[in-house]
Amino acid sequence: GTCLIRWKSSGINAEYGGVNAIWPATAIATAAVEMLGGDAMIKGSRTPEIMADAAYAILSRDPATCTGNFFIDEEVVKAEGITDLDQYHHSPGTPLFPDFFIGDEYPAPEAIEGGEAPASS
Repeated sequence: GTCLIRWKSSGINAEYGGVNAIWPATAIATAAVEMLGGDAMIKGSRTPEIMADAAYAILSRDPATCTGNFFIDEEVVKAEGITDLDQYHHSPGTPLFPDFFIGDEYPAPEAIEGGEAPASS
């Protein structure tokens, strides 16, 4: 994915927009996540609004200087001055699941050791 973003962004005229990618740092509370992990996984997820806010921030940037990037949602909203990430937490106080594909190099805040599910209540 990252190589494709960089390749596509190299040939895009800035007047048409930049080419960027965005990925969540944690699981996002969607029907797919609920199907895979049930209520416990939903509680350990962020709401889709964090992705929407991050995408809006990226799309609001100058495409001449903002292209060819692979962004992480929480880093984008933090750069926009949003410091209270609990507003995006589906169930504040529940440890967050790190995203499935982001890898171990990026530690999600409040991430669960080993990626194990929180105990259901």
